[in-house]
Amino acid sequence: YNVDALVALAEAVEQRNDLEGFEAILADLAALGRPVEKLPLLQARLAYRRGDFEHALALARSASPSTDAGTRAQIVGQCLDRLGDSHGAFDAFVEMNLEDRRSGSSVALAAEQSRESLAAARRLLSSDWVASWRPVDPPLDREPAFLVGFPRSGTTLLDTLLMGHPDTAVVEEEPMLALVGEEIGALSRIPSLEATKVGDLRSLYFTEAEKYAADARTRLLIDKNPLAMGNMAIIHRLFPAAPIIFMERHPCDVVLSCFMTRFQPTGFGANFLTLQDTAYLYDAEMKLWTRSAEILPLKSHTVQYERLVEDPEAELRPLAQFLGLEWMADLLDNRATARKRAFIKTPSYSQVTEPVNAKAVRRWTRYRDELEPVLSILAPWARRMGYEI
Repeated sequence: YNVDALVALAEAVEQRNDLEGFEAILADLAALGRPVEKLPLLQARLAYRRGDFEHALALARSASPSTDAGTRAQIVGQCLDRLGDSHGAFDAFVEMNLEDRRSGSSVALAAEQSRESLAAARRLLSSDWVASWRPVDPPLDREPAFLVGFPRSGTTLLDTLLMGHPDTAVVEEEPMLALVGEEIGALSRIPSLEATKVGDLRSLYFTEAEKYAADARTRLLIDKNPLAMGNMAIIHRLFPAAPIIFMERHPCDVVLSCFMTRFQPTGFGANFLTLQDTAYLYDAEMKLWTRSAEILPLKSHTVQYERLVEDPEAELRPLAQFLGLEWMADLLDNRATARKRAFIKTPSYSQVTEPVNAKAVRRWTRYRDELEPVLSILAPWARRMGYEI
C-alpha cells in the first residue's frame, strides 16, 4: 500500500460523508503493521463524526503535534466545544489559527486589503452613480437566484434544503461571478457597460454555470456564494430582477463560528485567523450589504437561521413562494438530499448530514468572555436584526 495515497483517499472519502468507507480505509491503514503518523487524527475525526467526543479527544491528543498541529488543535477544539469546555475549546482554536498564520507572512496584509476592497465599493455606491448606468436589455425571463450571507450563517444548510426541489439547480461557490468581475475589471466601469457587453457577460455567466449544472438555463439556478453579498452592484447590473436570498444569523454566533472553522488562509479567508479581523470583516461586509440594499432596488428575501432550525417548514414556505417554486415536502429532508451529493466543498460538509437542530443557536453566550473584545463591533448589527446582546 502507498500510505500517503491511502491517507489522502481517507480524507476525501470522509469529506464525501461516506463514514463506512472512511472507517474501512482506516482499518486498512491500521492493519499495515507500521506506524502511520496521521492515523490517530483520522481515527479522532471518525470518533468525532460518530459522536464519541471523549474518545476523539483522547485520540487527537495522542497524535504528535509535529504531524499536523493545525488539524490536531482543530479536533481538540471541536471536541472540547461539544463537551462543554468553552475556554479550553477557544484556546485550541487560537492554536489552530496560529498554525495557519505561520503558513505565510502576508496573511495580515491580505486580510486588510480584502476589507479595504469592500470599503472602496461602499464609497462608490451612491444613487447618482447608479443613475449614471447606461440602459441595458430587459431582464431575462428567468434570472438566477443568489444565496448570500456571511460565512457560517447557514447557507450550506439552506442550499442543501433547496436542492431537494426538482425545479432548482443549485451551484455551490463556483466562479461564475468571479469571471464576470474579472471581465468587467474595476467596479467603476459598471456605468459605462453597454447593452451588448452586458448581454455578453450574461452569456459568460451561464456558460460557466453550465459546467457545474447542465440545466442552469432551464431550471431555477441558485448561485450559492456567501460573500457575493458584497457583489450586489455586479449582480444587479447583469440580472436586475434576480431573487436575492439573504441568510441571517446572530452576528456573535457567525463570527465565533468563522473563527472556530478552518478556512483557507488566503484572500477573505485570511480574516478568520483572528477574532478581531473576523469581526472587522463582518462589519465591512454588512455595511456594504446594507448600503447595496438602500441604493439598489434589490428583490430580496431574508431567511433567519434560528427560525429555520426551529421550524423549517414555516421558514421555507415563504421562501418557496418568493422563488416561484411549488411547495414540496421534500424540501424539509436535508439528510436525504445531502446523501445524494457527491461532494460538499464548504467546511460545513459534515453538518448538513445531521438532522436540522438548534445546538449551535446562542452558542456564543458560552464564549461571552472571549468575545468581549469584539462585542462593540457586533452589538449594533445584533440589535439592528432584533437579536439580544
